[in-house]
Amino acid sequence: QDLLMSCSMPAIEVGTVGGGTGLEAQASLLDLLQVQGPNRETPGENAKQLARLVCAGVMAGELSLLSALAAGHLVKSHMQHNRAQPSPASGNTLPLTSTPSPLSNTMIPSPSRPKSTSTTASGEGS
Repeated sequence: QDLLMSCSMPAIEVGTVGGGTGLEAQASLLDLLQVQGPNRETPGENAKQLARLVCAGVMAGELSLLSALAAGHLVKSHMQHNRAQPSPASGNTLPLTSTPSPLSNTMIPSPSRPKSTSTTASGEGS
């Protein structure tokens, strides 16, 4: 079976002329992608091609993420690198529980929310 993907980025702003495109690192990458400078035959074509390349990179990343989710690799990796528990530096102290993933038989960590309490003007919970 074929896989059809599309990416719509209606407001992406890229440029191949002006701004930071003359800086050494930016210019060398634009040159590597063969979109540096203006397109003499079709003005704006290099910028359109750069936008297509950015969109292709986004789609590749999304496909990689979806395949990792479907295979359970993303969850395993997070558990292996101890990302199941929030770090004290993050300030997130909510306990994590597992919920079934709709894409596979794996479990996805998700934060469990404490029951909300109302606070009076004196700051005491009700």
